[in-house]
Amino acid sequence: MTEMLSSSFGLTHTTIQQCLELRHELHLNPSLSFEEKPTVDRIVSFLQAGGVSADQLHRLVGGCGLLAVFGTKKTESPSICFRADIDALPINEMAGIPWASTVPNVSHKCGHDGHTAIMCAVALTLVQHPPQHGQVILCFQPSEERGEGAKLMRSDPGWDPLVGSAPIYGLHNIPGAPLAAVLTRRGVFASASRGLNIRLEGRVAHAATPEKGCSPVLAMTGIIHALLGLPSMSLAFGNACKVTVVHAALGTPDAFGTSPASAVVQATLRTHSNEDMVHLTAQVAHLLPSVPTVHVDSTVMPIMAIRIGSGLAAAHGVTMTHSIVDDFPAQVNDPKGVELVERAARAAGLSTEELATPFAWSEDFSNYPRGTFFGLGAGPTCPPLHDLQYDFPDELIAHGARVFLGILQQQQQQQQQPV
Repeated sequence: MTEMLSSSFGLTHTTIQQCLELRHELHLNPSLSFEEKPTVDRIVSFLQAGGVSADQLHRLVGGCGLLAVFGTKKTESPSICFRADIDALPINEMAGIPWASTVPNVSHKCGHDGHTAIMCAVALTLVQHPPQHGQVILCFQPSEERGEGAKLMRSDPGWDPLVGSAPIYGLHNIPGAPLAAVLTRRGVFASASRGLNIRLEGRVAHAATPEKGCSPVLAMTGIIHALLGLPSMSLAFGNACKVTVVHAALGTPDAFGTSPASAVVQATLRTHSNEDMVHLTAQVAHLLPSVPTVHVDSTVMPIMAIRIGSGLAAAHGVTMTHSIVDDFPAQVNDPKGVELVERAARAAGLSTEELATPFAWSEDFSNYPRGTFFGLGAGPTCPPLHDLQYDFPDELIAHGARVFLGILQQQQQQQQQPV
């Protein structure tokens, strides 16, 4: 095939092929959250080989993040930012593909290698077709899977001078949805979630005389029962919530002669909106009558942990400590940003679908202000995200890049229109 533009946005077949090969290289060499430096090294080498100059690349933003800047910043021409996540998961590769992960127990089972390849295709296109108005910042973000990357990027001193208050757009591939269909939603797109750690401490004793100690077993089972009963309470405020106990442990394996002193329970809670998290907390406040009700505010999970933990732990004579991890607010899309995405998708010849309800999963993209997030269908036969057999569909690289380039084109056309 001759070297021709594959769309009016300037994306070429050569660029697509180069980024496909990069995707396979990234898949072979995945990096976990907070360990993405080798991945960033590969991205930088690829971009520089494609014509991106060193002074356009800003490394170590947010620890392991990378910002690539194109165009000239002008007051009358606002900037725009596109984001791709770059980290992998602690899951062993089982897909049986030529580019299978070479790192034991680490693999790209969420498709972040594909998201990165999409953004690199945008970058190489911008080398050949620089933005005519303002700046385009491409954000290669680490640590999405841990819910920390976006916050780390935004809090870095290098973020505001480059990105400032620019609108930011991101995508995620969606297995099960029609291939290359663009999924949008005005308002809440993806759910809020938070991870809850509860640790219980009692007093150890011989298993023959457990009454001389204080085992946390009853408090532990009571906490699990209380957590699993929360979804049925969601009917009180009309929207769904999910509680998933992800880990529970008591004592030490094979210690048959010991009545244990320690236990841990970990759970993930999800609601369709940040407001519903507050309502859920109010329900939890009534879960244990022995615990007095207090004012409910936005500090949802710490209050919730105190409700469940302090009531049940005290009732069984053990102490409780708790912590909150993997904090993901709900992703709330701006309707104007969604309209821009939909117009870009149609201009790229892709179908669009507006979702009736938010996704149950969460995304730390929600920590960016002025963020608009959309889905890109990975096909009805694609295995689910985090599945052992999942692999990002290579054909999405071109489609995703065209949508981002179309968003840029739509924004620049708006800038040219007379007021």
